[in-house]
Amino acid sequence: MTLGGLTMALLRFPYRLLRVPLQLVEVIAQSHLDEQAPTRLAYERFLIGCDRAAAYLIGDENAARHADALTRHIAAVHLLIAREHHRIRHRGLILLDEQRDRFYARRHHRPNGIDTT
Repeated sequence: MTLGGLTMALLRFPYRLLRVPLQLVEVIAQSHLDEQAPTRLAYERFLIGCDRAAAYLIGDENAARHADALTRHIAAVHLLIAREHHRIRHRGLILLDEQRDRFYARRHHRPNGIDTT
Protein backbone atom coordinates (compact mmCIF):
# COMPACT_ATOMS: atom_id res chain seq x y z
CA MET A 1 0.00 0.00 0.00
CA THR A 2 1.37 3.39 -0.98
CA LEU A 3 1.39 6.45 1.22
CA GLY A 4 -1.44 7.98 -0.85
CA GLY A 5 -3.50 4.80 -0.53
CA LEU A 6 -2.94 4.71 3.22
CA THR A 7 -3.93 8.37 3.54
CA MET A 8 -7.15 7.77 1.61
CA ALA A 9 -7.95 4.71 3.72
CA LEU A 10 -7.44 6.79 6.87
CA LEU A 11 -9.71 9.52 5.49
CA ARG A 12 -12.46 7.02 4.65
CA PHE A 13 -12.80 5.94 8.26
CA PRO A 14 -14.09 9.29 9.61
CA TYR A 15 -16.52 9.57 6.71
CA ARG A 16 -17.89 6.11 7.40
CA LEU A 17 -18.21 7.03 11.07
CA LEU A 18 -20.05 10.22 10.10
CA ARG A 19 -22.25 8.21 7.75
CA VAL A 20 -23.63 6.02 10.60
CA PRO A 21 -25.99 8.67 12.08
CA LEU A 22 -26.91 9.81 8.56
CA GLN A 23 -27.78 6.21 7.72
CA LEU A 24 -29.85 5.94 10.90
CA VAL A 25 -31.87 9.01 9.92
CA GLU A 26 -32.31 7.54 6.44
CA VAL A 27 -33.68 4.28 7.87
CA ILE A 28 -36.07 6.19 10.14
CA ALA A 29 -37.19 8.34 7.22
CA GLN A 30 -37.84 5.23 5.13
CA SER A 31 -40.02 3.72 7.82
CA HIS A 32 -42.00 6.89 8.70
CA LEU A 33 -42.18 9.00 5.55
CA ASP A 34 -43.92 8.29 2.29
CA GLU A 35 -41.57 7.56 -0.60
CA GLN A 36 -42.81 10.67 -2.37
CA ALA A 37 -42.56 13.00 0.62
CA PRO A 38 -40.58 16.13 -0.34
CA THR A 39 -38.65 16.01 2.94
CA ARG A 40 -37.51 12.47 2.30
CA LEU A 41 -36.52 13.22 -1.29
CA ALA A 42 -34.56 16.30 -0.18
CA TYR A 43 -32.73 14.28 2.49
CA GLU A 44 -31.91 11.57 -0.04
CA ARG A 45 -30.52 14.22 -2.40
CA PHE A 46 -28.39 15.53 0.49
CA LEU A 47 -27.05 12.01 1.07
CA ILE A 48 -26.27 11.64 -2.62
CA GLY A 49 -24.26 14.86 -2.48
CA CYS A 50 -22.34 13.68 0.58
CA ASP A 51 -21.65 10.27 -0.93
CA ARG A 52 -20.59 11.67 -4.29
CA ALA A 53 -18.22 14.09 -2.55
CA ALA A 54 -16.73 11.24 -0.50
CA ALA A 55 -16.42 9.09 -3.61
CA TYR A 56 -14.62 11.86 -5.46
CA LEU A 57 -12.46 13.31 -2.68
CA ILE A 58 -11.40 10.18 -0.81
CA GLY A 59 -12.10 7.49 -3.39
CA ASP A 60 -14.75 5.73 -1.30
CA GLU A 61 -16.28 3.09 -3.57
CA ASN A 62 -18.99 2.21 -1.02
CA ALA A 63 -20.12 5.84 -1.02
CA ALA A 64 -20.18 5.84 -4.83
CA ARG A 65 -22.33 2.69 -4.88
CA HIS A 66 -24.67 4.12 -2.26
CA ALA A 67 -25.00 7.38 -4.22
CA ASP A 68 -25.78 5.44 -7.40
CA ALA A 69 -28.41 3.33 -5.62
CA LEU A 70 -30.07 6.42 -4.13
CA THR A 71 -29.98 8.16 -7.50
CA ARG A 72 -31.76 5.22 -9.12
CA HIS A 73 -34.31 5.18 -6.29
CA ILE A 74 -35.04 8.91 -6.62
CA ALA A 75 -35.37 8.57 -10.40
CA ALA A 76 -37.93 5.79 -9.94
CA VAL A 77 -39.87 7.86 -7.40
CA HIS A 78 -39.86 10.89 -9.72
CA LEU A 79 -41.20 8.67 -12.50
CA LEU A 80 -44.04 7.52 -10.23
CA ILE A 81 -44.83 11.12 -9.29
CA ALA A 82 -44.82 12.20 -12.94
CA ARG A 83 -47.14 9.33 -13.90
CA GLU A 84 -49.53 10.20 -11.08
CA HIS A 85 -49.59 13.88 -12.11
CA HIS A 86 -50.18 12.86 -15.72
CA ARG A 87 -53.06 10.59 -14.68
CA ILE A 88 -54.63 13.38 -12.60
CA ARG A 89 -54.27 15.92 -15.43
CA HIS A 90 -55.71 13.43 -17.92
CA ARG A 91 -58.69 12.74 -15.65
CA GLY A 92 -59.20 16.49 -15.23
CA LEU A 93 -59.29 16.98 -19.00
CA ILE A 94 -61.83 14.19 -19.37
CA LEU A 95 -64.03 15.81 -16.71
CA LEU A 96 -63.67 19.19 -18.39
CA ASP A 97 -64.73 17.72 -21.74
CA GLU A 98 -67.74 16.05 -20.11
CA GLN A 99 -68.78 19.31 -18.43
CA ARG A 100 -68.31 21.23 -21.66
CA ASP A 101 -70.52 18.72 -23.51
CA ARG A 102 -73.23 18.97 -20.84
CA PHE A 103 -73.09 22.76 -20.94
CA TYR A 104 -73.31 22.82 -24.72
CA ALA A 105 -76.20 20.32 -24.69
CA ARG A 106 -78.15 22.41 -22.15
CA ARG A 107 -77.49 25.59 -24.05
CA HIS A 108 -78.91 24.10 -27.23
CA HIS A 109 -81.77 22.33 -25.43
CA ARG A 110 -80.70 18.85 -26.31
CA PRO A 111 -81.51 16.27 -23.66
CA ASN A 112 -78.43 14.29 -22.62
CA GLY A 113 -76.37 15.89 -25.35
CA ILE A 114 -78.11 13.93 -28.12
CA ASP A 115 -78.56 15.85 -31.35
CA THR A 116 -82.08 15.27 -32.70
CA THR A 117 -81.46 16.66 -36.19
